[in-house]
Amino acid sequence: MKGDQGAAVKIRRAELSAAGPVTEVRTLSWRSAYRGLVPRSYLDGVRPERRVPVWPGIIAEARWPAGGVLVAEDGEGVAGFAAFCPSRDPDGEPARIGEISAIYLSPRLWGAGVGGRLLGHATDVPAAARYEQATLWALEGNARARRCYERNGWRVDGAAEIDETRGFPLSEIRYRREPGRRSG
Repeated sequence: MKGDQGAAVKIRRAELSAAGPVTEVRTLSWRSAYRGLVPRSYLDGVRPERRVPVWPGIIAEARWPAGGVLVAEDGEGVAGFAAFCPSRDPDGEPARIGEISAIYLSPRLWGAGVGGRLLGHATDVPAAARYEQATLWALEGNARARRCYERNGWRVDGAAEIDETRGFPLSEIRYRREPGRRSG
């Protein structure tokens, strides 16, 4: 039962050994969550080995609690992760606003409550860094993720952008909330 799987998950700060598993989770999540939102040819080309070199640096260079990576682990290993940092937005104030820059969960745990727990922990850490606000960006068409964010107290703040860095347009919207104030 999915609910039982979610209860057995532990969330902790990532260590360097998580770099490969984090990349695997990102790949699995991208291929499932973005089906129909991202061109299939792009998703078919998403390969973990292309991203593995990025994660050791992100994990090692974390300036906790202002930035870092959390992992969600179950009996099978890393099942999800969340990365956060000072705001990277042009209208953001990095000293006041933290950003959840990535949050991905293995599709095998979707619907088990793990995504909400991981999001809650990722929201608590910016509170420890004394950020006044936290933001995150979502693909506009990613209804599953958007429902999770909204159930956990995140609200669309009106900012939107079209990301064309991958060679095709992705419509993204920004969510915002006060860090550390979990709902529910």
